[in-house]
Order: sequence, then structure tokens, then C-alpha cells
Amino acid sequence: MSLQARRFGDAVVWVDENGLWVGGQGPAFPTDADPTLKPPDCAHFWRTDLCQWAHFHEGAWSLDQTPAGRLVVPMGEIDYFDTTGTAVTIGSQSDGSTNLVKVAPATALSAGSYAFDNGGVDNGRLRYTGAATRMFHIACSWSFVAATGGDVFVLAIAKSGTPSTTGKVIQTGAGTNNNGNANHIMLELAQNEYIELFVGNLTAGRNATFKDVNLFAMGM
Repeated sequence: MSLQARRFGDAVVWVDENGLWVGGQGPAFPTDADPTLKPPDCAHFWRTDLCQWAHFHEGAWSLDQTPAGRLVVPMGEIDYFDTTGTAVTIGSQSDGSTNLVKVAPATALSAGSYAFDNGGVDNGRLRYTGAATRMFHIACSWSFVAATGGDVFVLAIAKSGTPSTTGKVIQTGAGTNNNGNANHIMLELAQNEYIELFVGNLTAGRNATFKDVNLFAMGM
């Protein structure tokens, strides 16, 4: 059987000598530029950006729940470590929901990150670039030294600049010690939405110096 490749938008579709659908692949589903070529019901298409099969049913494409072979999921990580640390200025007292500010050290995107980047800036941002909206498990470990011992801080994961109302951690800055803990949260991310770590001081408008931050996300 002789196959012909046709391009529709970013998709490549293979048809047989009679012009019938055989298969396709690409980072996006085929457009309807050619009304004579319609995928039959149950046709399959390999999404190269997601490493996942999709099938056509009742006029629409749906991603298969179980990818063939090894499970490949979007995941990304940024990391920062410095014994001197990065000072974060906190101008006003927080009540746990207001006056949280971004923790913005000079982070690096970890090798092997898939469907994530740094959003164009190495300052604590981890951006999702995948096409499909997904739920993500997000973990963030950190340590800091309080400018004033005994101050109580609140730390939260923020999505696209807005701190989440869930998954917050309260941490007391004990003396001049390095105080460490971690946030864990589930968030939905769409393409180009990003996550960051935010901090507030529940005691007063006083600062903290962060020695390390590791922010990780894995989608399903």
C-alpha cells in the first residue's frame, strides 16, 4: 500500500491511494482546511507535544487516558541554593492573605524539565508550556533566616501572580537559624500559566533572607 503525507496546519496526515485516513501526528490536531478529508470515527492521532495518543469520536478529538508505552507527563523544576542568600523585602504585616510578596532568587531551570520553562526570567518562576490544561502536584521546599528572630511567616504557592488560598505553610523564624519547610498543593495549570513562591510576615513588616528554594511541578 502506498501512503501519501498531507499537511494540515501543524499536523501531518497519512492517507492511502484512495485518499482514506491511515494515521497522523503533530503538536496540534488537523485543521478542517480540506473538507474532503475527515477522520473516520475511532481514527487515531499521535500528539507529539504531549507524547500521547488521541482518538476521533462523534466529531471531536479526545486524548487517550493511558498513553502507549512509558508514561510521559509534563514536569518541571527550578532550583536556587546560596549560603549567603537572597533578601526579600516585606514592607507590611500580613494577615495570611494580604501583603504577600514574591520570593525571587536567581533560580535555574533543571535539565530534563518537560513542557516547562522559566517564563523568560530566572527569578523564581516556573511556567507550564503544554497545550493541554492539567492538574498538577506542586512541591516547594525552602529555607530562610528571619531579619528579626521570633517573627512568624506565611508561605504560599502563587499561580500567575496570585497566591493560592490553599496549601499555605506557617513558619516561625527562630533566632538567626536557617528555618526550613515545604509547601505541597494541587493546582490546575493552563498553557503559559506559571507558579512562584510568595511569603508574608504575620508579625510585622520585616524581611527574610532565603538560602534555598526548590519548586517542582508534575502533571497528570
